[in-house]
Amino acid sequence: MKRMLRLALVLSMGLGLMGMGGLDFNEKPGEIPIPDREVMATITDVDGTLLTLSQFSLNGQTVLNGKLGAGKVAIPFSQIKVLTIWTEPKALLAKVELTDQSSLTLSLDRGQTAFGRLKFGIYQIRIDQLRKVEIGSVSEKKK
Repeated sequence: MKRMLRLALVLSMGLGLMGMGGLDFNEKPGEIPIPDREVMATITDVDGTLLTLSQFSLNGQTVLNGKLGAGKVAIPFSQIKVLTIWTEPKALLAKVELTDQSSLTLSLDRGQTAFGRLKFGIYQIRIDQLRKVEIGSVSEKKK
């Protein structure tokens, strides 16, 4: 009986540990979602690394989704100049500087992933590992 219990415990732990493999990024490192617009962005991560990316997107989208007060908002990248991101104990926040010179602060979902293309390959990073995103240009996708 003890042997059966041990076997059941080992199997259930094994299944649980196998499921933890999906906790990192959802996409394969060699693949990125292709956004609906061509976005050039310069990002700075938490380590201070500065990179310029083409095909920049958040979860494959060219809009920033966040909470503004009690509601939700989606701001197209074409309206954003700079995002400055910081963490607080219970929230991931972003100061959004818009192209019309106004600004606002949003609460962001930590589960978002930023994607982009470098001259030498592709790039992905969780949004909570970014500190600054400067949107350089947004244009229609070439057909």
